Amino acid sequence: MSQKLVTIEQLKQILQLRNDGIAIREIAHCIGISRNSVREYLTHLETCNENLTNKELADKGYNNDLLEPNTQKQKDLFQRFESTQSELSKTGVTCQLLWKEHL
Repeated sequence: MSQKLVTIEQLKQILQLRNDGIAIREIAHCIGISRNSVREYLTHLETCNENLTNKELADKGYNNDLLEPNTQKQKDLFQRFESTQSELSKTGVTCQLLWKEHL
């Protein structure tokens, strides 16, 4: 089963409580997630300080470094996502229309 995602505020709270010397069991109880989830987030955040931006905190806490495309196929897919997103922002363009054009 996958780990429950927490909000940025909860990540900040986990970091703050750990820096205050609170035990993992108590942090889990305060946040409302499992001890293993707290432990997993702390391993991702172990080198962090409290002065990170929300983006940097999310990248470390959610382990977003795995989202980097490492094959040409993935790079092409991400490029297609970006072009689709820009097309969808135009007036009158729908997902169904883009799908028909793709087919």
